[in-house]
Amino acid sequence: MKKKSPAEDRPQSAQLEAIRRLVKDDQIDEAERRIELLRQRYPNHKPLYALYWDVLYAAGAILELAVAAWDWVHVSPNSMAAWEALEISCEEDFPILAIAARHRLAALQGEPLDDAIDVIDTPFGALSLDDSMRLDAARMLLNFDRADEAEALIVHIDHVFARNTFALVAFAHGDVERAESILEECCRAVPNNLFGLEHLLRFRLWLHGIDGLSELGDAIEALPPMRSEDLYSKLFGLALLGRFEAAERAWLEALPEYLSGVNDRAHYLAAFIAWRQGRSDDALARLRAAGAGGECESMLADLLLAVDRKDEPDWVIDTQYNWWPSVLLTQFRTLYEHDQKAAFQSLEDTKPHMDYFARMAEMAGFSMRSLVYTRLCQPAMDGDVAARTCLVEMLARPCGPDVEREGFHAWLQERGLLESNSQVLIWKKGEVTESSNLTLNIDTAITSAIDLPDEAAAR
Repeated sequence: MKKKSPAEDRPQSAQLEAIRRLVKDDQIDEAERRIELLRQRYPNHKPLYALYWDVLYAAGAILELAVAAWDWVHVSPNSMAAWEALEISCEEDFPILAIAARHRLAALQGEPLDDAIDVIDTPFGALSLDDSMRLDAARMLLNFDRADEAEALIVHIDHVFARNTFALVAFAHGDVERAESILEECCRAVPNNLFGLEHLLRFRLWLHGIDGLSELGDAIEALPPMRSEDLYSKLFGLALLGRFEAAERAWLEALPEYLSGVNDRAHYLAAFIAWRQGRSDDALARLRAAGAGGECESMLADLLLAVDRKDEPDWVIDTQYNWWPSVLLTQFRTLYEHDQKAAFQSLEDTKPHMDYFARMAEMAGFSMRSLVYTRLCQPAMDGDVAARTCLVEMLARPCGPDVEREGFHAWLQERGLLESNSQVLIWKKGEVTESSNLTLNIDTAITSAIDLPDEAAAR
């Protein structure tokens, strides 16, 4: 049998150069499409890792940049360009990975680091730089449905941060009860674990609903944040419970060093909290105070339009995988491509509480709100009272733009899920209003009961 020549196992240089030209000409979408095709065909070709990172950098894909650089350093562990890319990509969201990259660069250059770090101090005890780097990398990988890799990185670490992350791995696999159990034990042992408490709140909301969460909410409200990450957790937990005034106080009272350390998503969340209290000027100011992150810039533009139109913008708080188990999302998307019935069945097999659905529809953006509709509409039409009630109550919540809610209101009427000639509450123009559900019957036949002018009756 004739062996493949090595040239057949890699793309042609002209293909790579064409992608570089597309990037130079600012045709980023086409560059991304082509690099993805090449990556699928030649997964072991090392130069593609560098080119992929360049394309993502041009596209401004911040989170994707970090994981692309992580993969690059693992196929090319002695590449200074790869480690420089990891440092650049991780400085904001994964700072320990950035520090580890600087250490590796110094080692490759044969030069000692003036500010070398061997141990990372945390409020819950010291961690070695290597363990801290592994935890940072695990958090990053969880954002990209790579839960098994994340777990393998930290399986040997005995620390609060590792137990928090093990709970996230359990959630990613759809085992919400195990995730809850891990954090219950962890928070009993370490009660000032704000990150753990906030995620415990999420998991209990999923499993049991909003009732009975006030005590946990009180604990989150009372605890002062000890890190920038804790500040975000406190804001998110209070916002999830609708305690916007308490969340506002937490933002205003945060220590300057924690505020200076937060990333754009915290400013985005603080803007959401101000908006929910009717303070659009503060919301706009907080988005402007953020860095050059794409999400903040996009929401700033949307918010300016929303203020002008007295409409509701489409807030996207946190990532999809923090709202829905990543393994289950991937399963649904894979099934949907060739067996839609099986895909919808996989969604129905996942049973979060209706209170969780309502908050996800309000806070998680259009894609996750669409998942809520997909998951609840058919059961509601099949007579599931809880699903129907949740969908109707969502009309009165600020779930996305008004036009979307009005369209969904009409859809509910068409499917007979709203009683005719009744009143329903609907969020419109920034407030809850009452709307009538009217049934309109059109009869084209003229009857004697209709008194029309002669010229109209003759038509």
